[in-house]
Amino acid sequence: MSGTAAVEFALVFPVVFLMLYGLISFGAILYTQLAVSRAVSDGARAAGLLLPPAEEESRDYERVKTEVIESLANSAIVPPASNRSFALRRAWLESHVRARIAVQEAPCAATVAGTCATITLSFPYGNDDGTRLMPAINIPGIGGTESWLPNALVSAAIVRL
Repeated sequence: MSGTAAVEFALVFPVVFLMLYGLISFGAILYTQLAVSRAVSDGARAAGLLLPPAEEESRDYERVKTEVIESLANSAIVPPASNRSFALRRAWLESHVRARIAVQEAPCAATVAGTCATITLSFPYGNDDGTRLMPAINIPGIGGTESWLPNALVSAAIVRL
Protein backbone atom coordinates (compact mmCIF):
# COMPACT_ATOMS: atom_id res chain seq x y z
CA MET A 1 0.00 0.00 0.00
CA SER A 2 2.90 2.40 0.43
CA GLY A 3 3.40 4.45 -2.69
CA THR A 4 -0.16 3.97 -3.95
CA ALA A 5 -0.94 7.66 -3.56
CA ALA A 6 2.18 8.59 -5.52
CA VAL A 7 1.21 6.28 -8.39
CA GLU A 8 -2.36 7.62 -8.45
CA PHE A 9 -1.03 11.17 -8.43
CA ALA A 10 1.35 10.36 -11.30
CA LEU A 11 -1.56 9.01 -13.34
CA VAL A 12 -4.06 11.77 -12.57
CA PHE A 13 -1.81 14.86 -12.56
CA PRO A 14 -1.13 15.04 -16.35
CA VAL A 15 -4.85 14.86 -17.13
CA VAL A 16 -5.74 17.51 -14.56
CA PHE A 17 -2.85 19.71 -15.72
CA LEU A 18 -3.96 19.53 -19.38
CA MET A 19 -7.55 20.32 -18.45
CA LEU A 20 -6.43 23.33 -16.39
CA TYR A 21 -4.09 24.50 -19.17
CA GLY A 22 -6.91 24.20 -21.71
CA LEU A 23 -9.37 26.12 -19.52
CA ILE A 24 -6.93 28.96 -18.92
CA SER A 25 -5.79 29.10 -22.55
CA PHE A 26 -9.27 29.13 -24.04
CA GLY A 27 -10.52 31.54 -21.38
CA ALA A 28 -7.74 33.97 -22.26
CA ILE A 29 -8.47 33.62 -25.98
CA LEU A 30 -12.19 34.25 -25.43
CA TYR A 31 -11.48 37.29 -23.23
CA THR A 32 -9.11 38.75 -25.81
CA GLN A 33 -11.54 38.09 -28.67
CA LEU A 34 -14.30 39.78 -26.69
CA ALA A 35 -12.08 42.84 -26.10
CA VAL A 36 -11.15 42.98 -29.80
CA SER A 37 -14.81 42.69 -30.87
CA ARG A 38 -15.86 45.39 -28.42
CA ALA A 39 -13.09 47.69 -29.65
CA VAL A 40 -14.13 47.26 -33.29
CA SER A 41 -17.75 47.96 -32.33
CA ASP A 42 -16.64 51.15 -30.55
CA GLY A 43 -14.74 52.12 -33.71
CA ALA A 44 -17.87 51.53 -35.79
CA ARG A 45 -19.87 53.79 -33.46
CA ALA A 46 -17.21 56.48 -33.85
CA ALA A 47 -17.33 56.10 -37.66
CA GLY A 48 -21.10 56.54 -37.58
CA LEU A 49 -20.66 59.87 -35.80
CA LEU A 50 -18.21 61.30 -38.36
CA LEU A 51 -19.52 64.30 -40.24
CA PRO A 52 -19.94 63.89 -43.98
CA PRO A 53 -16.91 65.27 -45.83
CA ALA A 54 -17.05 68.20 -48.20
CA GLU A 55 -17.24 67.32 -51.88
CA GLU A 56 -14.11 65.76 -53.39
CA GLU A 57 -12.75 64.96 -49.93
CA SER A 58 -12.57 61.64 -48.14
CA ARG A 59 -13.39 60.93 -44.53
CA ASP A 60 -10.56 61.01 -42.02
CA TYR A 61 -10.71 57.74 -40.11
CA GLU A 62 -7.91 58.52 -37.64
CA ARG A 63 -10.51 59.23 -34.94
CA VAL A 64 -12.01 55.78 -35.55
CA LYS A 65 -8.59 54.12 -35.17
CA THR A 66 -7.94 56.13 -32.01
CA GLU A 67 -11.28 54.98 -30.58
CA VAL A 68 -10.36 51.34 -31.27
CA ILE A 69 -6.97 51.82 -29.56
CA GLU A 70 -8.53 53.51 -26.53
CA SER A 71 -11.12 50.75 -26.19
CA LEU A 72 -8.38 48.10 -26.33
CA ALA A 73 -6.31 50.05 -23.79
CA ASN A 74 -9.16 49.72 -21.29
CA SER A 75 -8.65 45.95 -21.22
CA ALA A 76 -5.71 43.87 -20.02
CA ILE A 77 -4.71 42.25 -23.32
CA VAL A 78 -1.23 43.67 -23.82
CA PRO A 79 2.01 41.98 -22.69
CA PRO A 80 2.59 42.10 -18.90
CA ALA A 81 5.53 44.54 -19.18
CA SER A 82 3.24 47.09 -20.87
CA ASN A 83 0.21 46.43 -18.69
CA ARG A 84 1.04 48.62 -15.69
CA SER A 85 -0.95 51.68 -16.69
CA PHE A 86 -3.37 53.00 -19.30
CA ALA A 87 -0.60 55.10 -20.87
CA LEU A 88 1.73 52.10 -21.25
CA ARG A 89 -1.05 49.96 -22.71
CA ARG A 90 -2.00 52.71 -25.13
CA ALA A 91 1.63 53.23 -26.21
CA TRP A 92 2.10 49.49 -26.86
CA LEU A 93 -1.14 49.34 -28.84
CA GLU A 94 -0.19 52.42 -30.89
CA SER A 95 3.09 50.80 -31.91
CA HIS A 96 1.86 47.22 -32.44
CA VAL A 97 -1.83 47.39 -33.37
CA ARG A 98 -2.70 50.70 -35.08
CA ALA A 99 -1.30 49.49 -38.42
CA ARG A 100 -3.55 46.42 -38.21
CA ILE A 101 -6.76 48.49 -38.09
CA ALA A 102 -8.35 48.83 -41.52
CA VAL A 103 -11.29 51.02 -42.49
CA GLN A 104 -12.83 50.49 -45.92
CA GLU A 105 -15.64 52.51 -47.40
CA ALA A 106 -17.97 50.88 -49.92
CA PRO A 107 -21.58 51.01 -51.07
CA CYS A 108 -23.93 49.24 -48.67
CA ALA A 109 -25.64 45.99 -49.56
CA ALA A 110 -28.38 46.05 -52.17
CA THR A 111 -31.13 46.20 -49.54
CA VAL A 112 -29.67 49.31 -47.84
CA ALA A 113 -28.92 52.52 -49.70
CA GLY A 114 -25.91 54.66 -48.93
CA THR A 115 -22.29 54.15 -48.02
CA CYS A 116 -21.02 51.75 -45.39
CA ALA A 117 -17.67 51.52 -43.63
CA THR A 118 -16.13 48.22 -42.55
CA ILE A 119 -13.75 48.43 -39.60
CA THR A 120 -11.46 45.39 -39.32
CA LEU A 121 -8.83 44.58 -36.70
CA SER A 122 -6.35 41.72 -36.73
CA PHE A 123 -4.97 41.63 -33.19
CA PRO A 124 -1.60 39.85 -32.81
CA TYR A 125 -1.99 36.88 -30.49
CA GLY A 126 1.20 34.91 -30.35
CA ASN A 127 4.20 34.06 -28.23
CA ASP A 128 6.38 36.38 -30.35
CA ASP A 129 4.17 39.37 -29.53
CA GLY A 130 3.90 38.50 -25.86
CA THR A 131 0.12 38.79 -25.88
CA ARG A 132 -0.58 35.11 -25.28
CA LEU A 133 -1.18 34.43 -21.58
CA MET A 134 -0.09 30.79 -21.64
CA PRO A 135 2.93 29.70 -23.70
CA ALA A 136 2.56 26.95 -26.27
CA ILE A 137 3.55 23.53 -24.97
CA ASN A 138 4.43 20.25 -26.67
CA ILE A 139 2.30 17.34 -25.46
CA PRO A 140 3.93 13.94 -26.05
CA GLY A 141 1.81 11.78 -28.31
CA ILE A 142 -0.49 14.67 -29.24
CA GLY A 143 1.79 17.41 -30.54
CA GLY A 144 2.28 21.07 -29.85
CA THR A 145 -0.47 23.48 -28.91
CA GLU A 146 0.97 25.98 -31.39
CA SER A 147 -0.98 24.29 -34.17
CA TRP A 148 -4.41 24.95 -32.63
CA LEU A 149 -3.82 28.29 -30.90
CA PRO A 150 -4.41 31.28 -33.21
CA ASN A 151 -1.66 33.76 -34.12
CA ALA A 152 -4.15 36.57 -34.66
CA LEU A 153 -7.67 37.34 -33.48
CA VAL A 154 -9.78 39.07 -36.12
CA SER A 155 -12.97 41.05 -35.75
CA ALA A 156 -14.94 43.32 -38.05
CA ALA A 157 -17.92 45.67 -37.81
CA ILE A 158 -19.94 47.44 -40.48
CA VAL A 159 -21.65 50.79 -40.04
CA ARG A 160 -23.81 52.82 -42.41
CA LEU A 161 -22.42 56.31 -42.84
